[in-house]
Amino acid sequence: MPEKRRNFWIMLTVIAVIFSTAKWLDSRQSKQCKYEVRHHEVIVHHKKKRKSCKSYREEHKKRKRCSSMSVVRTPAIDDFVFVHKEPVVTNYNVVRERIGYPELAREAGINGSVIVRVLVDESGQYQKHKIISQAHPILGRKCELYVSDLEFSPAKRDGRNVKFWVNVPFHFQN
Repeated sequence: MPEKRRNFWIMLTVIAVIFSTAKWLDSRQSKQCKYEVRHHEVIVHHKKKRKSCKSYREEHKKRKRCSSMSVVRTPAIDDFVFVHKEPVVTNYNVVRERIGYPELAREAGINGSVIVRVLVDESGQYQKHKIISQAHPILGRKCELYVSDLEFSPAKRDGRNVKFWVNVPFHFQN
């Protein structure tokens, strides 16, 4: 048998073994009630010796009842949230004009950028923020004064508005 054909069959066998092992592992995990998939989110339950599969099922039922009551969860600042459309700042130029260039920074020759991470709610309004990068504290303080004035178009997932963290950069250059 030629070398290429033999390598092909070896690779095919390896893939088949990997696939069957993954399928076997998946069937074992589903019997243990470990995972629940709901609205593009995967909730992983950690193994605890005290809880049985029955108690996990009861928890799932409670969570489903809560989700049907439209309880909105606020994502953590570093959570990944899948959306089809990210929020866009609608009044960036107006806020940027208000911020201006701090006179103290101009005199000291301080240049750089400030990146603010803003939580945008379902209606596109500012909720809270955190500065994740700043060239100098003077620039960061000036941005913090006006960042709450930002307005956004809301983030969308499956046609629904969702909360989302978005990065907004402010550049300062002499």
